[in-house]
Parts: sequence; structure tokens; C-alpha cells
Amino acid sequence: MDLLVADLTTAMVEVNADLAKLKARWQGAGVSSVASADTTVLPERTFQAATYKRAVYSRAKASLLTQFATVNRRESAENVGKELPERSETFLAFSQAAVRSLQGRGRITAALL
Repeated sequence: MDLLVADLTTAMVEVNADLAKLKARWQGAGVSSVASADTTVLPERTFQAATYKRAVYSRAKASLLTQFATVNRRESAENVGKELPERSETFLAFSQAAVRSLQGRGRITAALL
């Protein structure tokens, strides 16, 4: 149980850091809580709250999947371990897609350097 709490907390901190600019913008508009925000200021608040949860849970799950393979040492764990990088990367991608959605960005960004 401690492992779950620790990974959820870490994921929440990481997602919050990714969304710091968005949070500042919303606070500037008078929003203190997305879930209870005025719908005239934040019309998609329910979707945004659900998207935030998806970002956090997906990031935590990616971390927990990696740890699962190291805890479970049976033969079946070896097969899970072989598939694990793809699964972990998939959940990290889900998290990042949710963060980008909240930021109003598309799935990919190209910049001229």
C-alpha cells in the first residue's frame, strides 16, 4: 500500500510541475479549484478534472508496472518483464497526452531550432 501511495504522490508532483504555467493562468482567472470552478470561466471543468486524474494515474501505473516485474520473480514474471518496457512507455504516453490536452497542445509539437 505504501508503494501505491508513494507512486501516486510522485506522479501527482510530476504532473503538477508540467502544469505549473496552466495553473498560474487559471489562478489569474480566479479559479482556485478546477472541479468547483465557475463554468463561465472554465466551461470544460469536468473534462479537465478527469483528464488530470488520467495523467496522474497513467504516470503512476507506468512506474508501478516497472516495479511489479522486479518484485515478482516467478517464471511468469519473466514474460511480463519482456513486455514491460512497451507497457510502461504506453502509460507514460497516455499521461503525457493528457497533460498536453490540458495545456491545449496537440499530440506532437515541432519547433525550428
